[in-house]
Amino acid sequence: MSGTVEDTAPAAPTIPNYSSTPRTETVNGVSEQWFVVKYGESPTDPTIADRILEIRKVDMGDQFDLAEIAGDQTSNDVWLSLAIVGMSVQKIDGVPVPRGNVTKATLRNILRQIGPLGVRAVRRAVFDADGKPVDEKAAAGN
Repeated sequence: MSGTVEDTAPAAPTIPNYSSTPRTETVNGVSEQWFVVKYGESPTDPTIADRILEIRKVDMGDQFDLAEIAGDQTSNDVWLSLAIVGMSVQKIDGVPVPRGNVTKATLRNILRQIGPLGVRAVRRAVFDADGKPVDEKAAAGN
């Protein structure tokens, strides 16, 4: 099975009040690319975003974990695309996402919490229109 979430899903609505701010953090001597993503409409003011996600680009260790979790889904591009989104979410509205041993159930729960707009917002922050990773300098407008 192949394709991306965008290929298989009906046309999605725009992402209201979307913004993404990149930053770099060094953890244990390793530079990691993070984004703060805001989106959605506040119930009281439609010009204000009501969801804030902190995401970290998936690294090689995460990819290894995903390959192990995926099992027979490793050739399923849609599954892998969604799993990468779920793996990258570190905080939802300021609350850390429990990690520990990441399982399919963990990823499913994260995806349910952020919903379709959250998935689109995360993908927009870390991938360009061709599905390639966004360079931090380009994302910052430098």
